[in-house]
Amino acid sequence: MPKPGSRVLDLGCGHGELLLLLSRAGCTDLTGVNLSADELKVAEGIVRATWVCGDAVRYPAQAGRSFDVVTAFNFLEHLDKDSLLACLR
Repeated sequence: MPKPGSRVLDLGCGHGELLLLLSRAGCTDLTGVNLSADELKVAEGIVRATWVCGDAVRYPAQAGRSFDVVTAFNFLEHLDKDSLLACLR
């Protein structure tokens, strides 16, 4: 479990359920990235975070900031090999 106050990035965050749990655990700097604007609208209603509608594979390199924790549940298995390698870099 991340320490309270951790900077968390959730790639492919969906409706934000994981960030909600991490918020309840004391994480306060939360960022979720997802391609679906509709899913992010739901997420905005359940937890306070920075929401980014965009390509989660490219986001970390473009973010220009660091994170203590990066999660990607139910996301990485949907990527082809090249995208997976790019994301993990």
